Amino acid sequence: AAADTAIKEEPAERGVSAAMPIAGKWEVAFSYHPGVKAEPPAAMSMDKLVEWTTVPELKYFAGTAIYVTTFNAENADNGRYRLSLGEIPSGLAKARLNGIDCGTVWCVPWEVEVGAAVKNGENRLEIEYVNNWHNRLVGDCFLAPDKRVTKSVLRYWNSERQRNSNIWAIKPTIYSGPSISDELQPSGLL
Repeated sequence: AAADTAIKEEPAERGVSAAMPIAGKWEVAFSYHPGVKAEPPAAMSMDKLVEWTTVPELKYFAGTAIYVTTFNAENADNGRYRLSLGEIPSGLAKARLNGIDCGTVWCVPWEVEVGAAVKNGENRLEIEYVNNWHNRLVGDCFLAPDKRVTKSVLRYWNSERQRNSNIWAIKPTIYSGPSISDELQPSGLL
């Protein structure tokens, strides 16, 4: 939930002393990786951060999303600050605050130092999130070969029966490619 994305004041001698949740509208733009010919989802406004597989237009999206929001800070020059992104499922995120690159996260604790970038008054936060291709590969199982977004040597299984049949000269294994019955991975900033 949006409350997980927060600026935390961190005195040097003792962990986090206060948190300022970043709540409000997010503007989100989407793009595919270079070489993908498909049209990405249209940009959207989000009143709160949502998991992509719950949004029909984003359910199978794999690529880059740039989230932008603003927030106000007071007494920003009083200490060290960290940006906590909650948890980043199946991907990584790069944070920029007021145009300053604050770093990239891909594992716990999902936080970056922002003390040099946070300022009194309005702050502009931009988070570039990239997920992996798993959900897109599953989504392509529903499409005819000429309509797929991904180009791969993987086999695409459009039914569990087909995946478990003997129609292939080589019996499929769990590494034989995605299937429509594969579980989707959580994606997006949560």
